[in-house]
Amino acid sequence: MELKIINIPWIDGIGFDDSELVEFCEIEDVINVGDNFFFHENRPYLTTLLQYRSKVNPSKKSYKKKIDHRALLDEDWNSPGFVDTS
Repeated sequence: MELKIINIPWIDGIGFDDSELVEFCEIEDVINVGDNFFFHENRPYLTTLLQYRSKVNPSKKSYKKKIDHRALLDEDWNSPGFVDTS
């Protein structure tokens, strides 16, 4: 399970624009929602904590290829152009 926090600011004349929250709930399988109001610089906000499971099968998600930074460092370290200055 994963968590997501969405802060929604109050917009005068409109109220809380919950379009980001609605869109997220359509995409993901939301299990639990917690909410709270707070003020920042005299502006009200609604914050939501969403506990969810992804609707998409993880094996079918198109993940970006993860870069193994350690391997890249090892390659740089062992390259002929590396000069040890110690």
